[in-house]
Amino acid sequence: MLVGRIAYSALWRVLTGKYSALDQSIAKRALDSVGLDGRYHEKARNLSGGQQQRVAIARALVQEPKIILADEPMASLDPKLSELVIQMLEKINKDQNITVLVNIHVLSLAKKYAKRMIAFRKGEVVFDGPPSQLSDEIIDQIYHVDKKGMDEL
Repeated sequence: MLVGRIAYSALWRVLTGKYSALDQSIAKRALDSVGLDGRYHEKARNLSGGQQQRVAIARALVQEPKIILADEPMASLDPKLSELVIQMLEKINKDQNITVLVNIHVLSLAKKYAKRMIAFRKGEVVFDGPPSQLSDEIIDQIYHVDKKGMDEL
């Protein structure tokens, strides 16, 4: 967990694993904020997939960022855990005033949680706006599969 504090710590602290009380406090607060309070001494590899994803978010938080870039943060998670992760990112955005930019392909979650959506098709922006303005026609334009192009695969 303290890996996220390496850039903020003296080399001797990193090499010996003797992080400062401040670094430990920041890490504890980050774990608490993602619902992993009490798991401070557990190895991430021993946690479930959803818990590991929350550790990844906490690692980002210990760096005290102004923006979090989350690339498919729900990858390999079941629908319930996917929603939990996106809710957590929304809470971080609101409570800690951190901008959260999420790359996501689950349209229902994007429409439910996003304040602004930007959608691409073949490298071109086809939509940029609030989810309420995302029409069925635009969705079809984004996800339309060109069957002619599929023959070339």
